Amino acid sequence: MPRIGKSTIVSRMWPAWDWIDFPWRRFFFSSYSMPLSIKLSIDCRRIIEDPLYKEKYGKIFTLITDQNTKSNFENSQRGLRMAITLDSGGTGFGGEVVCIDDPHDAKKADSEAERQATIDAW
Repeated sequence: MPRIGKSTIVSRMWPAWDWIDFPWRRFFFSSYSMPLSIKLSIDCRRIIEDPLYKEKYGKIFTLITDQNTKSNFENSQRGLRMAITLDSGGTGFGGEVVCIDDPHDAKKADSEAERQATIDAW
């Protein structure tokens, strides 16, 4: 179901909300394209860096300055949010939550080969 807010709720808001109670949780968010993965990561980080969020939850954790990029940020409790593509993976980083948001380009979703490539990558 396109355009009902899945990406907003899951990819942007969920880590910010989850880290309030579980700041050590490590997330991998994957998409068919790195630009989309990075955009969702930036949006999530903006929530966490918002002054209102910091005022309310800033004592629980802070973002680590040397690990705060568009695609990858870590907090002071070792929580992580990493943006990856479906085929790049996060092997070696250790994660607890793997989320795939838009595993393939909607324009190519009717392609059997595209769907099979997504399944194979997963």
